[in-house]
Amino acid sequence: MIVHQVYKRPGAADFIYQMGQYYEIVIYTDETNMYADPIINRLDPYRVIPYRLYRQDTQYVNGKHVRDLSKLNRDPSQVMFLSGEEGGRCWWLQTQDGGSCLHNLDGLALESSLL
Repeated sequence: MIVHQVYKRPGAADFIYQMGQYYEIVIYTDETNMYADPIINRLDPYRVIPYRLYRQDTQYVNGKHVRDLSKLNRDPSQVMFLSGEEGGRCWWLQTQDGGSCLHNLDGLALESSLL
């Protein structure tokens, strides 16, 4: 059994709780639910994130799991996609009808852009 250690940023759970009062939050990861659920449960102890999408919901393109944002069944112009991955891999959204994509610029830059 492989054990991963995950650190939660101070205030992350409170931030998710506060944002959940105003926005619909969806977690869409390219990990399996067996790996992601324990992490998401820890990030969201108040259970304000109503939807979770996993690896089986991605498209396999050029050797990578890419999030197909059409699976959200939401108006793309009303979606903000936040990614902590190198390159963001949100080209699916960028090529469709609008929407916003924030890449992981350098930690602080991404955090301050959410304020």
